[in-house]
Amino acid sequence: MGKSQDTRDQLLNEIDDLRRRNSLLETENQSLSDLMWELARFKIISDSAEQGNATVALGGKIIYINDYFARRHGYTPEVLLGQNLSIFHTTKQMEKVDKINKSMAHSGSYGPVEVEHVHKDGTEFTMLMNGVYINDRNGKPEYIAASATDIEKWKLAEKNKTLHLEFLENLNLIDTAIQRSADLEQMMSDVLQTVLKMFETDRAWLLYPCDPDADSWTVPMECTRPEYPGALAKEPNLYNITIIREFL
Repeated sequence: MGKSQDTRDQLLNEIDDLRRRNSLLETENQSLSDLMWELARFKIISDSAEQGNATVALGGKIIYINDYFARRHGYTPEVLLGQNLSIFHTTKQMEKVDKINKSMAHSGSYGPVEVEHVHKDGTEFTMLMNGVYINDRNGKPEYIAASATDIEKWKLAEKNKTLHLEFLENLNLIDTAIQRSADLEQMMSDVLQTVLKMFETDRAWLLYPCDPDADSWTVPMECTRPEYPGALAKEPNLYNITIIREFL
């Protein structure tokens, strides 16, 4: 009787242990399922994002890349998987990229920083990038996850804004040159001197008539820098010139 009871108790304990293990396994499976769902959802979001997302091994091998990042360089994601990230850069650009990646050893991340890239057709452009290490189970860096935004349009807009401001400043300089003299000849000379400085040219002319469709123009006044002598200033109607209109 005692021995039979012991056997029965042992079996019950083993059954309880199996139930506990099964419960833990179900919990782990559910956690794994939830994780896979989260990863799948992240991939859906990343694949369709309007910014570049990529994951590369420490040696530069591309493990994951989304459509935006690939197509901005003239490729499809499928073509780039397994390639080295150097495909996105010229040899000169890679020098900066290598320095950026090496700097991650201290902080575990980088950016935001402007990084120059090259398109498949050879066109160079700039992206604003961030990167962070993805560690393995032992806490050691295994991959680099990077994000990138094309800022070429921003840079062009900033350049155009600067050029527009310079244009307004130059108009103000010319207006000042006109306003500060009551003498017509002195005013024209001041305007030409201002134009020389604005465009950093060796000489400047006043043309007459002020008509881009004219067949020819006279030069009533011309100014040059001292290092480029030969100006025919203050001797109006000295010679005629014919100019190809598309250069006006």
